[in-house]
Amino acid sequence: MDTPDNITVLIDDREKGGTNSRTERAFDFSAFPVTVKRAHLSQGDYSVLGYEGRMAVERKSPADLVATLYGFHTLADGTKVPNVERFALELQRLEQYDHVYVAITGTEKDVALAAKVHAEEVKRRTGKMWPANSEMVFNLCSALSAEFGIPFVLFPSVAEAERAVYRDIRAWVRQARGLSHVRKYRAKTEDARE
Repeated sequence: MDTPDNITVLIDDREKGGTNSRTERAFDFSAFPVTVKRAHLSQGDYSVLGYEGRMAVERKSPADLVATLYGFHTLADGTKVPNVERFALELQRLEQYDHVYVAITGTEKDVALAAKVHAEEVKRRTGKMWPANSEMVFNLCSALSAEFGIPFVLFPSVAEAERAVYRDIRAWVRQARGLSHVRKYRAKTEDARE
C-alpha cells in the first residue's frame, strides 16, 4: 500500500552546493525520513520518484540566482547568450508540472550582497558598471513568476529551505496518493459555495 512514509527524493546529479553552508549547500535530506537517490532529472534540482514529470523544486543560492538572471554563457560559435534565456526555457518546461517552485536559499540582504559581488566582477572583467541592486533581481524574479506561474520563495537559510521543501514534498505526495488529511475540507468548501 502507498503510504506517505515511503518517499524517495530524487536529487539531480548535477546539483552541487557552494562553500557557504548557510546559503549555498545543496539539500541532502539526511535529517528527514526519506530515501534519497541521485538521478539525472530533466527539470529541476529535486523531485520525487514516480512523480518526476509532475513535481519539482529548483534551488538557487543568492549567487547562483544573480548569475542565472544576469550572467552570460558562451555558445560553441563564440556567441554570448544571457543565462536568463536558458532559465526562462526551463521555467517554460516546468510550468507544465502540477507543483513547482524556485527555492532561494538566502535573505534579501544575501541577494543584495550577491548582486554587489556580481557587479564588481562585471566591472573587473569588462570595465562596465552594472548596478548592484537587489531590487532589479527581485523585479525580474517577479516578472518570471508572473509569466510562467512559478513562485520564487525566499528562505533565510539552506537549513530552513530544506526543512520546508521536505514538508512540502511530504504533503504533496500525500495529496497525489489520495492520502491528504485536508482533502475533506475541499468537499466542505465546495458545498458551502453552492
